[in-house]
Amino acid sequence: MSEYQGKTWFSSHLTDSTGGYSMATTATSTATKTFTLGPPPAGETWAVHRILPFLQDGVNQRAEQYGALGAALTNGILLRVVGSTGNVVTDLLDGAPIKSNGDWANHCFDAELKEWGAGDEILSVRWTFAKAGIPLQLTSTEQLDCVIQDNLSALTEQTIIAQGYKDK
Repeated sequence: MSEYQGKTWFSSHLTDSTGGYSMATTATSTATKTFTLGPPPAGETWAVHRILPFLQDGVNQRAEQYGALGAALTNGILLRVVGSTGNVVTDLLDGAPIKSNGDWANHCFDAELKEWGAGDEILSVRWTFAKAGIPLQLTSTEQLDCVIQDNLSALTEQTIIAQGYKDK
């Protein structure tokens, strides 16, 4: 990490309660799995400039399905800032969960399907909060949550990396 004027750059995976970052996992609407960034330590604020969702799966990924699973997700993926009491501070998706590859493009704009002629395809997404006006700010009582509500274990891989800086 580099530091400049009291700010330290970070690039971190959102992780589950065990420290794992693979979101290609089994989850359901009643047994969700949450991946988190934060909360920052007391006295520190994190400015999340962007998140980088990454989805690797088989060929023929389509806009109306999730990965190459052949259909959209039933319940979808939630992205939100949550306070220390579990209250939703900010719903980044405004009540519309990510259920398809196309939903990533709708919310984030920068979404690109990468193909190499053989093997898996990759959906590479960039959601730059700073380009919407300001970075996403996390205080010591807030964390960024990604809630998986469907079984994604058939995907080859899914992760989300958050990038920004820590301000002391």
